[in-house]
Amino acid sequence: MSASSRSLADAIRAFDAQQLAVLLRARPDLTQPRPLDLSELIERLSARASTLRALDRLDAWHLLVAQAVAAWEGGGDPVDDKQLAAAMGLPDDVAAVDRALDGLRQLGLAWGSPVHLTQAARAAFGEHPGGLAAVSPTPLAPATIDEALRAVGEAGRAVLDRLVWGPPTGTVQRADRAVTRESAESTMDLLLAWGLLRPIGPDQVLLPREVALRLRGGRLVRQPVPTQVPAWQAPTSATGASLPASLVDRAAIGSAQELTSHVVAVLDDIAARTPRALATGGVPKREMGTFTRLVDDARLAEFVIGITRGAGLFTTRGGLLMPTTGLDDFLDLDAFARWLLVRDAWRSLTWWPADLDAAGRAPAEEMTGSSASSRAASQRAAGQPEPGAHGDAPTHPGLPTSAALREAAWDELVAATRGTAVVADSLAERLSWRHPAWLGVDWPGVARQLVREAEWLGLMAFGRTTGLLDATRSTPDPGFTAYGDRFVLQSDLTAVAPAPLDHDTAALIGVMANRESHGAAATYRFTPASLERALDAGWSVQDISEWLTTHNESGADAGLPAPLTSLLDDVARQHGKVRVMTLGAVVQLDDPATEASLLADPRAEDLGLIALAPGVLGAAAEPAELVAFLRQRGLAPVAQSSQGVQITTPPSRRAPAPARPVAPPPVDADALAAALLRRESTGLSPEQIVQALTRAYRDDLWVGVDWADDNGATHSHTMRVLSMGSGVVNLVRRAAGRLSLPVTRIIAVDIPASADAPSDAGKAALHERGCSAGLNPPASSSDRAM
Repeated sequence: MSASSRSLADAIRAFDAQQLAVLLRARPDLTQPRPLDLSELIERLSARASTLRALDRLDAWHLLVAQAVAAWEGGGDPVDDKQLAAAMGLPDDVAAVDRALDGLRQLGLAWGSPVHLTQAARAAFGEHPGGLAAVSPTPLAPATIDEALRAVGEAGRAVLDRLVWGPPTGTVQRADRAVTRESAESTMDLLLAWGLLRPIGPDQVLLPREVALRLRGGRLVRQPVPTQVPAWQAPTSATGASLPASLVDRAAIGSAQELTSHVVAVLDDIAARTPRALATGGVPKREMGTFTRLVDDARLAEFVIGITRGAGLFTTRGGLLMPTTGLDDFLDLDAFARWLLVRDAWRSLTWWPADLDAAGRAPAEEMTGSSASSRAASQRAAGQPEPGAHGDAPTHPGLPTSAALREAAWDELVAATRGTAVVADSLAERLSWRHPAWLGVDWPGVARQLVREAEWLGLMAFGRTTGLLDATRSTPDPGFTAYGDRFVLQSDLTAVAPAPLDHDTAALIGVMANRESHGAAATYRFTPASLERALDAGWSVQDISEWLTTHNESGADAGLPAPLTSLLDDVARQHGKVRVMTLGAVVQLDDPATEASLLADPRAEDLGLIALAPGVLGAAAEPAELVAFLRQRGLAPVAQSSQGVQITTPPSRRAPAPARPVAPPPVDADALAAALLRRESTGLSPEQIVQALTRAYRDDLWVGVDWADDNGATHSHTMRVLSMGSGVVNLVRRAAGRLSLPVTRIIAVDIPASADAPSDAGKAALHERGCSAGLNPPASSSDRAM
């Protein structure tokens, strides 16, 4: 940025492409929608809303420097970096102050040398930045202040100390009363008489700027903050320090697969039972107990429910918890892809533990709103009182969303070197330094929860970061165990799966045996009740034996262990002594002839039709299938429940996946910066716009086109010119269809700098295409006309 800039606009226009791209990446709100030119960009970054968002993204050091500059400028003097560093209590760290000032200039929050904050940035710190009043009309000399302080004594000093770090205003009855040093009868009279407090209304006083600075020792801030993000603290335990990275990563993958197995187990249970939800759509406490038994940990069960819902794998429909259609797609994925889906859902997860919300130690989603006030953020960064403690502070602090907290933790873990020891206190310290504008957050409590979740996800293991932080959809599988269909049958009536079982195998053995262990690998125990469950499900003894033999890790020739064979035979002997017939439907008829014709129908056997009693038929088919059959026979059946109430088709067991917000496509900051600078240097006239469109047609180029719609709103899209004529240009938008625009609506045409002219053969083909479209492109650019 040029040191001779006379305004923010001049400073931004002096940016090169790299500096402009850095600005656009640091302030992404400026790219949505894309600015048409630098004038629009400067107008938007100068706006209050964009400035507050930029201030909220500052770390504690840059925010403190910005506040110090605002406080310094309140005195009317140009900012000197050495004096500013001394006023911040860092006389030996001028270089750090200079780097911070350069950072503020790069973000468009300050400009020039000496530095100036933008008007919106200065206003964000309130009427009294740094807790200092504006320059007094008649400032007191330092010697006069010292004499006055001696005159008011300790009692007067105690009153001033309450205002010294801001805000500098206070309430005093009859503050504008006439009082002299000789007539003063109280401490307040002395303060007013000596000018240490100045009345600014009938009942309000102000601590003059020069008095506050004298009491502060010339400092603008109460306590400096670290100029760099705090380093990771050494762990209190040496666990994992001596383990090789490969072993730590294997443990992480084990945790990751265990989490995805918990997700599948919970979804299977929801699909099987479709439990009732609370009126608010939440999970009842009784159901949470069931899920806790599935995963063997209450906190983990809450997390699994939250992340499963966040991934869109189950939802609430008709007052019931139901899997969505996304479950079937999820089960089709391999182990690594399942984990990636869960990991991505975690980064945008809006759930937070209910007990932390209730205790007020973490943000609740319903409490989150707009970004935090940067005025309040600066107060906290400077060690000043919390917002709401004084009249000029914001009435409520902004809280970050749970997704923002997780994304911030993700950034910290990804930035750490692989194998870095991470403790909750250290993560809390780093997050609070990175995001001082997030007020009201209990960082130690939040960090403990985030570390716990990172360990469940496999992002950490043995208290250290793992290689799974580098995993993306384009990277190869880091070593997730493939799903298998084999298990080891043991003589103690257990089956041990050495690897995670595929969904179908796990579901079938879950019918025959009770699962005893939790996690990816599993242990199942055969009991009389579990084998009876399989027989009740329609399995025969032979079916069970053959299926277990087929999936036995020891091979089909090994046979079943003798204790299991004996148990299966014992259960089979007792099973079925009392028989209960399963019927899908019952048909009641009044006409014996109709009954006989139905039993004689060739389709009767497929439907399982049998005579139960005169005028009563039983069928194995479902009621809907039987009703359709009877209607085909020319009858008019009515489907009823066992109580005689007419019934309809039951609802689907799969609910539609809830719609998820779609993020706008990422903007290429480098390309946008280059385009803005090109437009700034060219400044296309209407004639040049026509020439650019003609060249785009002639050379068959994809070009950026900015235009205004009927409402005056501006749009930008990559397009190709199809034809031109009568003041109208016909274009096709990339991946968005055709569009016809009056040339007068087109604001700019951005032709890529790398566009090459086509060959002679290509020009001939394009000329032929243009003539067939009713356009005769001129032979040279100088001849172009509409």
